[in-house]
Amino acid sequence: MNRRLTKRIKVLVLGIIGIFLILIIIREINTFRVNALWKSVRKECEQKGLSFDFRDIIPDQVPKDKNFAYVAPLKPLLEYKPDGVTPLNLEEHEAALNFLNVPEDGNWSSSLGSNGPELYHGHDLSSVQKFFRDNGIELWSQPEDAGEPADDVLLAIGKVSEGLRLLANGSKQRPFYRIDSRYEVKNFDKVKDIENVIGNASNFSPHRNAQWWFNIRSLAHLENGNVNSAFSDLKMSIFLAELNKNELGLFSQLYRIALMKLALVPLWEGLAKKSWSPDQLDSLQDILGSINYLEGMESAMRFERQLLNQIHHYLGGLLDHRPDNFTASLASFGVPIALVGNGSFRLKPLKWFYISPSAFINGSQARTNELYLKYFEGIVDLKSRRIIPDEARKFGRYFEEEDFDKLHPYNFLISLFFSNPVPAAKKIGEMQNLVDQARIACALEVYYLKKGKYPERLNELGTELPHDVFTGESYYYVHESEGRYRIYGVGWNLKDDGGEVNAEKSQSGKLSDKEPLDLIWQNFPVSFSDQ
Repeated sequence: MNRRLTKRIKVLVLGIIGIFLILIIIREINTFRVNALWKSVRKECEQKGLSFDFRDIIPDQVPKDKNFAYVAPLKPLLEYKPDGVTPLNLEEHEAALNFLNVPEDGNWSSSLGSNGPELYHGHDLSSVQKFFRDNGIELWSQPEDAGEPADDVLLAIGKVSEGLRLLANGSKQRPFYRIDSRYEVKNFDKVKDIENVIGNASNFSPHRNAQWWFNIRSLAHLENGNVNSAFSDLKMSIFLAELNKNELGLFSQLYRIALMKLALVPLWEGLAKKSWSPDQLDSLQDILGSINYLEGMESAMRFERQLLNQIHHYLGGLLDHRPDNFTASLASFGVPIALVGNGSFRLKPLKWFYISPSAFINGSQARTNELYLKYFEGIVDLKSRRIIPDEARKFGRYFEEEDFDKLHPYNFLISLFFSNPVPAAKKIGEMQNLVDQARIACALEVYYLKKGKYPERLNELGTELPHDVFTGESYYYVHESEGRYRIYGVGWNLKDDGGEVNAEKSQSGKLSDKEPLDLIWQNFPVSFSDQ
């Protein structure tokens, strides 16, 4: 009896050992397979010229005396104590943060801009005048009796004119921009230095505030016929909008286009009033022609890829040199604790028994670069200067497919750091179209000043013109009547809706991927009640 029991125990023990050996073999085979996959993906990336050195994506250095980030009123924003968190001079730091603050009033402070994603309208300065007078006649140097809106607004702006002068002079002496503190990385194998690049982005508030004042003053000068002053303020507005063109990350690019949309308001106003001179129009064409949001989009996507590669590189180094620290962040086997903790990521650790720590790193990094090769590379085509909506949608659908497991360890870091490119590609493409159309509008005004009329077709302008970034085709041009025209592109849905506008959606600014709405620039205001 005892012999039989002993024999059964031995068989059971051997069975358990056998099972564990089989599990270990499965895990080792998976580790080997995933490592081979990662080497294959890396080789493919390198053959296509994709770098794995994070330093390759860091913007070139700019001499401090040429760097607008160090302009006197804003310089304290870059000065910190050795801990990198505490401002060197708290009082000066606060003053820089609040430099040229825009007075807050819900009735008008956010009204400077288009009523929708594609239409521009004349801006009524009377609401700004009213605020300044209501807020304090003496505070804003207002006359006892209200005068012309533009006159009173210019009087109010006089209060901040010295700050505007400092920035305008600074832009001439410092034409470049770079947040040096963001890229003072000593060791990319340290999490702190990686976080420095991610989190130490530009503080946009001072730029946004200053641009608001330049825009309002440009509009007031246009109203009063001071075209040269209006043009100088418009160029400064565009300069502020373009400061972040070389800064890393999608947020920097989206903020860049948000500011440019505001800069187009006085530009449009000057076109609608036929205020700009031929030389000014030629200058605007050069400025607008140099703006390339597609390069910014492509750079932002490369940044996300490089960031994820650097994180994987850090985890690999931690596994090699400090394995205890690495495995302390893991549950059983190689699964990150975040995947087995509380909340929606709660899983049974043994579900991923076959994933070793090195398999997790290599599998996750292989998946990251596979996705970039398969989807991201095709979204922006810099050579043909196009954004391909269908390619962006493929990536969006990838995450929506039933067989995509968001909880799989290989997808964990992707879910944290990869952005869905559809909303960004749509916004950036639409803004590039608007800038292109503004550039064409300037060429149309030059033609008008020479001929006294607008052409019937764009090819009569006799100059090379940009094309629709979504289709690669020429923009549509409609000469509606004497003195009126429309320029439009088909937009994200790739459908020609004849330049028609959904007025209700334009007013709300809420658009969906499926709405039939063309991207339009026209030289006359629109009454939505007429739509």
